Order: sequence, then structure tokens, then C-alpha cells
Amino acid sequence: MSVADFYKLADKKIKTPIDPIEIEAVFNEVVKLKFSINDIAKSLDELIQKEVDKNIKEEILSFSILFLQGEYSASEFKLKISPYLHGAILDEFIFNINSLIIQINDEQDN
Repeated sequence: MSVADFYKLADKKIKTPIDPIEIEAVFNEVVKLKFSINDIAKSLDELIQKEVDKNIKEEILSFSILFLQGEYSASEFKLKISPYLHGAILDEFIFNINSLIIQINDEQDN
């Protein structure tokens, strides 16, 4: 195959639409690989470990467990942890805890 043939074939492949179901399957697989429950939990732990002392970490973890159990709404949970985590760290923590909820629910459904 010549270089010109290779580029023609690549151009044709790029212009070929991908079936939405294929895209969804790929995204789901990427999410599962990137955001496993253990990885998210480890990320949450590392995030708060470097930001707060041990007593506050335990308090944040307690709030997090109650949130995961449905004892707090998202807004209540954010209010509970916002005195300890701020700005981008708070946003990252909230994002990760929501990702954890999605993964837990996905595991329970399967």
C-alpha cells in the first residue's frame, strides 16, 4: 500500500459516521476503566488527606458516608463539607463523590 493509498483510506474512515450505540459502548468502557469504585475512593481519600487534618478528615468521611446512604441531599452535603474544602478542591471532591454514586448504582444494577 502506498502512502497516498493509506491517506485515502484514512480519510474515508474519518468521514464514515460512527453508530451512536458504538460510541455509547466505548464511552461506558472508558468510564469503567477510568472511574472504578476503588480508584474514586482512593482519589477522594488522597484529596482530603492532603487538605485537612485527621479529625476533620474523619468528619468529612462521615458526611460522605451519610451522603452515599442518602441521608443528605447534594446541597446539604456540600454545605456540610464546604467549611473544610474550598474552591477547586471542593468541586473536585463533589465531582468524585457523584462519580462514586454513579459507579455504585451501576454495580448494584449489574
